[in-house]
Amino acid sequence: MRTTPPTRRAVHLMPMSKGGDLQRKLGDLLERAVTLATGRNRPPDLGTVLLGEAERCVVEGPAGPTIPNVFVVAAGEIPEPSERAAIERRLEDHIVEAAVYLGRRFDGPIDVRLAPGGRRPEIETAFAVGDLPAWAVLTAADDDEPVTVHHNRAVIGRSKDGDVIVNRDGVSRKHALLWREAGRVWIADLQSANGTYVNGDPVYDVVEVRRSDLILFGNAGFVFGMA
Repeated sequence: MRTTPPTRRAVHLMPMSKGGDLQRKLGDLLERAVTLATGRNRPPDLGTVLLGEAERCVVEGPAGPTIPNVFVVAAGEIPEPSERAAIERRLEDHIVEAAVYLGRRFDGPIDVRLAPGGRRPEIETAFAVGDLPAWAVLTAADDDEPVTVHHNRAVIGRSKDGDVIVNRDGVSRKHALLWREAGRVWIADLQSANGTYVNGDPVYDVVEVRRSDLILFGNAGFVFGMA
C-alpha cells in the first residue's frame, strides 16, 4: 500500500480514560452520522474530530474532493486491545458513511488507529492507496462480464489510469464520473466525445442514477445496479 507522508496536528479531544463511556458515545455517533456530516454543532467527540480532520485535509483530485483515509490518534490513555479494535472499526464505519454522504472520495480503506501518546492528543492523517469493496455493478447489455465500481467518485473510461475501465469503441479515455452523495447515486459526463446517456436522455450536467437504469457511454450500454 502506497502512503503519503503523514500530517500531524494537536487537537482537543474528550477524555479517553473511560473506555465504556467512549463506546457509548461512539454508539450514538454512528446513529447520527448524517447529522454530523452536515456540520451541525455537537459536543466534541472523537468521531466529529476525525471528520473535521478529514475535511480540513481534503484535496481536489482528478475525480473531485478526496479525503485522507489513514487516521492515527495518539493519546495518553487508550482502551485495552479488544475494546480498542472494536472502537477503531466503529469509527471507520462512521467515517465511511459520512464521507459517502458528503460525496467524498478516498483512495483506500478507511484506517483508524488509537495509539499511546502524550498528555495532549494528536492526530496524524495520510493518503494511502488500497483495495476497496465494490459498491456498484455495471452489467453490459450484450451480456459481457459485469464491471464493478469500487471508488466513490469513480472515473469511467478507456484509460488504464481510470477507476473503471470500459475498453469499447466510442468510449473516451475519461468518459464519465459516477459517485454517491446525499444518499443518492449521480453521474456526470466528462466532456466525452460521444456523450453519456441515462435511459436515452443525454447527461448535460449531473443526473441521478437508479437501479436498473440503462447508462450509455457513447454506444456502450450498461445496466446500473448496486453491489
